[in-house]
Amino acid sequence: MHPVCAASLVVLAAALLPQSALISATEHVPYSLTANRSLMDAFGVNGTPAFVWKSADEKVQATAGMPPLSELPAITSLPEQPEPDHELDRFR
Repeated sequence: MHPVCAASLVVLAAALLPQSALISATEHVPYSLTANRSLMDAFGVNGTPAFVWKSADEKVQATAGMPPLSELPAITSLPEQPEPDHELDRFR
């Protein structure tokens, strides 16, 4: 997470949560970041977006970056959605 984003989240949390909850939550941040990094490493992913899914033949698959829109139904097991937004043409 970008340091500015992390700092913003801490400021927001401080405003919304009691101090005891903030201390408890921030103690887990280094562990969570390490665990997420290890998981990404295990799948060979070094950034976002990243997709991890189980294929129809029950194999775990992973891809880094945005897959073509035509592949999303197989990844998500959802029907293809019509998408007329021309800003997404580069993903077709």
